[in-house]
This record gives sequence, C-alpha cells and structure tokens, in this order.
Amino acid sequence: MLDPLKEVFEEGLLEGGEEEEIEEVEEKIPTKRFGYSKALPIYQDEFDVLNLYSSKEPIKKYKFSNKSGLLIEVMNFGATILTVRMPDKFGNTADVLLGFATVQEYYEQNCKFGAMIGRTSNIIEDANFQHGNELHFLRKNSDAHHRDGGVMSFDKVIWKSYVEKATNTLIMTYLSENQEEGYPGNLLTRISMKLSDENEFIITINAVCDESTPVDIAPRLFFNLAGHGAGEEKIKDHKMQINADMYIMQDSRGIPTGRLKHVNQTYFDLRTPRPFHFALDRIRGGGYKHTFCLNKSHRYDAQGVVFAGRLEEPESGRYVEIWTDAPGLYFYTANNFPKPECPEEEVQAEEPIMSTISQPKPMSKSESRIGGLFGKHDKQYFRHGAVALSPQGYPNSVNMPTFPSSIIQPHKAFQRKIIYQFGVSSKIMAHPKAIKSKENVERSRKSLDHSQIVEEEKE
Repeated sequence: MLDPLKEVFEEGLLEGGEEEEIEEVEEKIPTKRFGYSKALPIYQDEFDVLNLYSSKEPIKKYKFSNKSGLLIEVMNFGATILTVRMPDKFGNTADVLLGFATVQEYYEQNCKFGAMIGRTSNIIEDANFQHGNELHFLRKNSDAHHRDGGVMSFDKVIWKSYVEKATNTLIMTYLSENQEEGYPGNLLTRISMKLSDENEFIITINAVCDESTPVDIAPRLFFNLAGHGAGEEKIKDHKMQINADMYIMQDSRGIPTGRLKHVNQTYFDLRTPRPFHFALDRIRGGGYKHTFCLNKSHRYDAQGVVFAGRLEEPESGRYVEIWTDAPGLYFYTANNFPKPECPEEEVQAEEPIMSTISQPKPMSKSESRIGGLFGKHDKQYFRHGAVALSPQGYPNSVNMPTFPSSIIQPHKAFQRKIIYQFGVSSKIMAHPKAIKSKENVERSRKSLDHSQIVEEEKE
C-alpha cells in the first residue's frame, strides 16, 4: 500500500528513487464474458443548431435508455456523448459526465468533453512524422506540437448519422479528406454505438484510408461519478484501478521519452482499486496525465477485449468499467481546469489551442462567463473535479519505433472496440423508479449528501 505522506519527484517515484524488487500484486482484475445482448431502441431528437454554418443545420441527438435507469445521449457533432445519467445505490439519478449546454460551446471550447478524438489522440512531437522516405507536417496546436488531431479535430465536425433499426445501432460516419490537418490520404471513419440491458455501452470504430496514415481514434469522456458538477471534493472519494504493470514516462513538456516504467513503488501503481487523490499534487504536472500500457497477456474475453480499468465512487456506489482492445489507457485528472481559489483566472482547455488558422473564435466575456469553466446546468468545473479515461494507442507512436505502430496501410482497416460497463455496487434498490416509503427516502438522503443530485433532478 502506498504511503500518502511520502513525497514524489518527477514521474512519481517514491522517495529514495531506488529500484525495488517487482511487487507481486494479488490479482483482483474482473473477468467477464460479454454476451452482447440485443441492443435497445434508440430515439432521435434535435439538440441545437450550430451558427457557424449558413445552412443552420440542426444537430441530431440520440437517446439510449434501459430498464436499469441508465440514460445516454449522443449528438452527431463531434460524435459526442452528451449525457450519462445513472442511478446510485439508493435509486437517485445523476448525470455523471461533464459537458456543455449548447453545441456552440462544444465548438468554441477545447475541452473535448465526451467527444471523439481523431485522426490521432494525444500528442505528436514537433507536429511531424516520417513514414518511408516522406516527411509529413501536421498543424501545430500545442506549442510546437500536434495534439488530439489538431485544430479541427473530429470533435469539431458534423458526422453523418442514422439509426440502423434492424440492430438498434447508431451509425456515424465522417470523411477526413487528404491533407486535413496535414494528414495524408482520404480517411473514412465509421463508428457504431449501442446499449444493452446489461448496462454495456458498446462503441466500435472502423476506419480505412487510401494512403498510409497514422490513426488512433478514441473517445474522451470526463467522469465525476458523484455528479458532473460535484467538484474536486467528491473526486477524493473515487477509487481507480488500471490493469497495467507499466506506464509511459514523459519529459517536462509532456512528450513521451520512449521509456516504459514499471508502476511498482510509484503512485502509478493502480493495479488494485485505491484512492488516488493524495498523489495528484505530488506528480509532476499536478496530477495524472499519462498513458498506461494495458496488460494483454491474459483475461481476454471471447470478443477480444481486455479489462482496462474501473472508476468507482463508494459513497454513491456508482462505477464504470472500461473494456477494450486498445493497447493503452489515457488517465487524466483535469489538471488544467481553473483552480477553485483563483476565480478570476481565465478558462484553460486541457491543452490551449495555439494556431490561429481557421481555429474556433474565443468566446466573449459574457458568453464564456470569465472566472471559470461552466458546463451543463451552469455548474462550474474546477481543477481535479473530473477524471478522463480514454482507451487509445501509445502517444507519439509515429516517432517512437519501439511503440506499437499507429500507421495503417492503404485499404487496411483500423479497428477498435470499447465497452463502458456501468453499474452500482451494494445496490439497495433494483430500479430507480421503484417505490420507496417516505421514511426510507429521508433516511437515505440523510446518509448521503444528495444536494447536487436533487438540484439536477429539479432542473
């Protein structure tokens, strides 16, 4: 067990820095056989209109729900997941996913809330890579580097979308044309999403290109399982588990060094569920912003996915597990969000956009409500108030020959499968709409702080 009183330096080594013998960790990794039960019907609505386009094309919103009370909403702008509303162990529901109220905010802000990142996720050093004899230059949007697909990433475009009624599957497609953000080739991406009554939200990503090109498409979901506006105090109650013996070391710029480090005797050892809040200010950069190398040698299910990680909030009982065939899991603790003690500081995205060419215009002071980062229901989001979990490849892999390659060959498909398994531990009620006596309601609400949940239900 890590000692929370010990200090760390740079990449999170415990004090002393001496190499320790590799610790044998008792395996507590979940096992699961995904039955992929029949997907449930999807309902379509209009979400908003993006004023950027003269056509005033309405943005489509799709709703998934099941008998457990789980509600997920997705829009076709950015293939963005808008809402994950789920019950706690007392049957009280809350939206646990950070996001905005309007599509204009999703376009103008660069937080990537719930969005699909592409063509590549994470960072490419110096915004260039060499493949064969050709050097390719990408658009810079993070100092001298290229991050999360560039200025106009997949989260800033409208995807073609429809519901495949025979399978109850949402299908979204986008054609990224040759040299978009500097990437070679015409890349056609197809994403499918469906929800089962077993609380499995299943995302399948397929992409094919007519030239060799790097591809690493991944969703970026920010969770606070106590409620999206519950803040950093509630994150302290969360526990995290990541199925990884190794993580990718990085320099002071956040660029991978190419070296993999064993998690043993560091604050990166999350192989068993444990609180992580005490390590946030002890890790260089003010928290986790790292990719973990998922253990792939065992525990595959029949469909080829492996357990990646589990986030749990014990007070509410809510948890989300991630199962994927991606090689890594990006774990980010909202280090760049505004600090609570600095209400006047300007809102920062995960990485500020540096390029000025065709980038989204910054919002005016009245629009952005300078003094904080405001999301749904005017909730203010603060530093360390959420956790992003993103199954993806290794960052900067196009410049790291020792990393798994992210280059796909012409007409050879990129494929990725991601499953978010939502649930409740120590569940008291079988269904959020189950009948409870008034006395039980009062007793439940006194035992937990439900002020956030109640407020959202009123709205």
